[in-house]
Amino acid sequence: MCVVRFLYLLQPLQCALPGIGTETLQQHGRVPQGTVPAVVRAEHPIGLLIFPLGLHAAAFGRGRAAPKQGQQIEDNRLVVPVVGVAEEVRLHPGHVNGVQAGDHQDALNSLNFITKSPRNVFTEPALLTASRINFDYQNYPVALENFLMLEDIAEVKSNIAEARIGKMRCYYLLNEFGNTIDAARLVLRDEKLSDELAREAHFKIGKSFMEQDRFALAQDEFKTVAREVSSIEGAESKYRVAEILYIRKEYKQAEDEIFDFIDKNTPHQYWMAKSFILLSDIYLVQEDEFQAIQTLESIIDYYEETDDGILDQARRKKAAIQKRQDAQQGEDAEEDIEIEMGENN
Repeated sequence: MCVVRFLYLLQPLQCALPGIGTETLQQHGRVPQGTVPAVVRAEHPIGLLIFPLGLHAAAFGRGRAAPKQGQQIEDNRLVVPVVGVAEEVRLHPGHVNGVQAGDHQDALNSLNFITKSPRNVFTEPALLTASRINFDYQNYPVALENFLMLEDIAEVKSNIAEARIGKMRCYYLLNEFGNTIDAARLVLRDEKLSDELAREAHFKIGKSFMEQDRFALAQDEFKTVAREVSSIEGAESKYRVAEILYIRKEYKQAEDEIFDFIDKNTPHQYWMAKSFILLSDIYLVQEDEFQAIQTLESIIDYYEETDDGILDQARRKKAAIQKRQDAQQGEDAEEDIEIEMGENN
């Protein structure tokens, strides 16, 4: 097995492993304060941490203390073995978007070796990398396992936050809606959470409640997100608020919500078109077929996308209304004939 050697020097050289930063290593007591990772070389059969001798008395005793058991002196440096660290450590999060699929699989094989080994300084960054790769490759059950383990063992706050966000997303994509709600609420407890992530968390809670037919709770979440409709979540949430009102047979309120959506001028035309289709359904319930057809025709005439299902849905609904109208006209004509025949008799 080919493994790596890390040289920790005083001068601020660029870190060869950005995913395994000095902060993480320092927290585990592996690197004296003030040093930075600099070089990685694959040479020896075990992983080694190498420090200049005598730099930090607090770390290794005063002056040039004799090496402890398992340590050795090499080129005037103290060499500390790191059990179980192999070539895998060269893989870091920055590689996720820069290597080909085959390299990713090699990375996962290596990262799994590290994460299944007894916990060491590389466990946390290895889990972070593995979770990202598995998520990107839509291997959500394994990514979820990585995120759960990362959340449990992480010491770096940003990694804990990423683990919780990843856990929320995996639960949602795996249709585990109860767990999604719990995970999203945990994400929302982060005081430094960005507006974008807060919006995503509320949106996923709303969608999860919707899947559970808990419409009142879903509506509360969607209203929170729908305060703006510039984002995709905000636009869909505005539509969902109207949809829930329609489901609850609050047709006038649903209609008002749609007109408010129109006034806000969202850039997300898909959800605006969905709202127009819902508006046509409201007109049908109100027995206003003329307005229903006019609304559908406005979509058919002006909606530009041809492959997202909107135009097909609008045409089907319009055809269904016209078919009912034709059938009704036929029935009315038959009744007129029967009345005329009755009068003649």
